This record gives sequence, structure tokens and C-alpha cells, in this order.
Amino acid sequence: MVRADNLMLVALYGLIFLEFLFPQQSFALGLSTEAARNGTIASLWGFFALALGRHMLVKVAPSSVFGPQYDVSPRLFAQLFFVIALFGYLHILLAVNFDVPEAIRQMALPRFRQAWSRSRLGGWNTLLTEVGLLIFLIPPLAGLIFARFRSFGTFTHLFVILIFAVTLFKGFASGTRSVFLIHLLTFAGAFILARPDLKTLHLLSFGAVVAMIGGLGMNYMLAFRGIGLSRFDFEEFESETLFVDLNLINICKLTEVFPSRFDYLGLEIPYWMMILPIPRALWPGKPEGLSIGIEEALGVDGLTLSATFVGEAYMAGGLFAVIVSGLLLGATAGNWDRLGKQVSSNYGLILYCSGFFAAALSMRSVLQVAPALLPTLALWLVGRVWLRRVKNSRALRPRREIVRGSGSGRDHL
Repeated sequence: MVRADNLMLVALYGLIFLEFLFPQQSFALGLSTEAARNGTIASLWGFFALALGRHMLVKVAPSSVFGPQYDVSPRLFAQLFFVIALFGYLHILLAVNFDVPEAIRQMALPRFRQAWSRSRLGGWNTLLTEVGLLIFLIPPLAGLIFARFRSFGTFTHLFVILIFAVTLFKGFASGTRSVFLIHLLTFAGAFILARPDLKTLHLLSFGAVVAMIGGLGMNYMLAFRGIGLSRFDFEEFESETLFVDLNLINICKLTEVFPSRFDYLGLEIPYWMMILPIPRALWPGKPEGLSIGIEEALGVDGLTLSATFVGEAYMAGGLFAVIVSGLLLGATAGNWDRLGKQVSSNYGLILYCSGFFAAALSMRSVLQVAPALLPTLALWLVGRVWLRRVKNSRALRPRREIVRGSGSGRDHL
């Protein structure tokens, strides 16, 4: 079974250690032996706490709270996809006056040059940008529709393929590797969970294709994200190594400056995590950021650095905070997986897979967890409000069979 806790462990390894299987010229620059040891120990404790935390049990909510216990008909499912795609891309369409070719062109521009790019402090238009997070629901929805393709018509197939392709292109052209990989992972997760009848060979082949696309994408994205995809020459590009973000180096350097040069940030990290989704238009006095960011702590200007949840937790309270954060994240993922085992509908399956977005992103930065949960919350509200109102209509049927137990989709009315 595709699980959130395993995804987090794989993501954390990829963010911290994977790139050091390849030559890195800047590995030893400005890094003492003590800092390297302390940073590596902190990272390993983060892994251990994450792995241990997923076995921590809490009372799991009843399956009725998780989502509808009946399959949503293909018709309603297609409507749900269309509505989510519309609202997800609404801020982009408004910014270009609904000129779709222009929107595609601007996606290939350098980062922050798009008409829909939010300002540093945000405004009322930021509300629409937050609604745009619904885009992250498109890949898992597409994955389930592709897995149960016999249940949907030709028009639905064409529309889903088009929107999913645009979503992948947008993620790739942005140069933000985490976004592109999350799109691939949520799509693959939903597809695999919706097709438990896949043979091992087919499953391995599918996984290999997804991994190859992700690997090739990562290889190119870092090279063009500063100049834009439209100005990038694929023929002249040569890559001699794999570069992620040197997160391990940043973690090691953070152990040097906290708490010797800067005091621990304490509860400032979780506080900022909780208030981050609140638009500044609703809270004009909202803080602009942490009192001491990673870049300021490491004396770097003009760059955006990351240090995974391990580095951010170390900034908050040292090794103790790393362990506590790992336990909490692991416990959350483990219990989300236990809740997912109760899923008995196609809608619940998508709701479960939507949580992979927050799970993977939390490894890169816990500060982004709250915004990443908004699409899942929106999807949950749709199920609790909209689907509950129409469950007795002809578009819905009582649950007769777990959706994941049938790959053909013939159980729909």
C-alpha cells in the first residue's frame, strides 16, 4: 500500500542524503568537522524520530468522518474535477484575461515574472492565490480517473488529460522541484491505490516510468528556473552530478550558529506555521516572517535556502526539538495511514491521497504544512456539505464494494 509515512521517509532521505551519493564540489566549503558531525547526528535523529513516531497510536476517527462511505458516480466525479480545475486556475485565468495561450506562455517565463505572481506581502488577490492550491488536487483526481477509465466518457478523458498535462507543465516550468515531484507522487499514489489488481511487473514498470520522469525533471529544473523554460537550451545542457539543495550542509551550519550566535526561536516556528495561510488582507499586521530566517542566520543574501524540518526544528530548540518534531510528524502520518485503511469509496481514496501533498512538503519545510493542508480541508468540506446533500439522488448509489477492490469501474451506476 502507498503510505504517507513511507513517502515522508523517502522524501527526507532524498532531501538530505541522496545528492551526496554523487560528487559535490561545494561539500566541504566552510564546514568544520564538528559541524558536519552535529548536523549528521541531528539528521539521523530526525529519521529515527520519524520512523518511531509513525507507530504512536491515537484514537482513529470513525470512517464516516473521513469521507462518504459510498462511491461517487462518474458523472459527479467528473463534475468535481471540472470545478476544482476551474477554481484552481481561476487566479491565473483572471490575471491573463482568460487568454489560455498567454497563460501557457507565461508559465515558461522566469520565476516571479508571471502576471499572477503574488507580491511579497500579499493583498486581496492573495485570497484567489490560496484558492489556487486546489491545483494540487488535480493529479490524484486524474490518477483515479485514469485507473477507472472505463467509467468515464471520451470528453472527460480528453479534458482530464489536457488539464493534467497543463498542471504537470506548470509544475515543471516553475522550476520548483518539490511541486513537480508532488504532482507525480499524488498521481501515482491514487492510480496505484485505485488499481490493486495491477500485477507486480506492471506496477514496477509504472513506478520506473514515474521515477524516470521525476529524475529527468529534477535534472533540468534547477538549470532553467533562473532564466525560465522558454530561454533554456536542452541540447547544450550538460549535468555532471545530482544537486538537490545541500540541505545537509545547511543543517550542519545551523548547528554552528544556534544557540552560540542566535537564541533558539522556540515556539516562533510553530506559531508562524499556523498563521502562514492567513492572507495579509485579513490581517494587515501579520508578521512578515521569522525574526531570524535561515538565510540571515547563515549570512546569505539573494538566495532562498532550505534545511528540511530537521534544520527548522533545530532553529526552534536544538536536538530536543528535532526529536519532538519527528515524533509528531511521524505520528500524524501513521495515524493518517490508519485512517486511510478505512477508506471504502472513491471519494475517500482521493481525500486520503490528497494528504500526500502535505506529508511530502512537511519534510522540506514544516512552515508550509498549514497551506498544504488547505486542499485536503476543502475536499473534506465538499464531501461533508455537497455530497451529503446529494447522496440520495440518482447520481449516487449505496456502497456495495470497496472501490479499490475493482479496477474496471463497472460497479458504478
